[in-house]
Amino acid sequence: KFAQQMYETRYADDRTKLLQENQIAQFTAADALAADRQLFSSPADITFVIVGNVSEDKLVALITRYLGSIKHSDSPLAAGKPLTRATDNASVTVKEQNEPVAQVSQWKRYASRTPVNLATRMALDAFNVALAKDLRVNIREQASGAYSVSSRLSVDPQAKDISHLLAFTCQPER
Repeated sequence: KFAQQMYETRYADDRTKLLQENQIAQFTAADALAADRQLFSSPADITFVIVGNVSEDKLVALITRYLGSIKHSDSPLAAGKPLTRATDNASVTVKEQNEPVAQVSQWKRYASRTPVNLATRMALDAFNVALAKDLRVNIREQASGAYSVSSRLSVDPQAKDISHLLAFTCQPER
């Protein structure tokens, strides 16, 4: 209760109405969508979440510098027009949801130097768990704007090769 009162005092916002415990059961998916659109998806507003001690007189300069640092695409995507680019080993698809989202996939095939058997598959599965976790951490830290990251290694016994798929979603301009 004390932390909630401190939060309400420090971050007073008339758009924010905290729910009481007995109201949570009455909160519907439509209410959540309306709140999300009001607070985060309005095309006229940008919501900034600033963590740390920042004085109000420095906010405008801080926000201006941040907005100036965002890389923009030379060919912006018009809303509602899906874009797909593909090469022989990669594809980029931009979809319109609440905001445009790019789905990026890249794959590579490797000739197997060892026989494809159960032990090879188990070793690849174990390696993929560590690889996927490492990729998620590194890509999210080094390339802000990446939302989800996945990695998959698979074995094709007929072609006797191993393929690796790296996929992630991100902001289209990134």
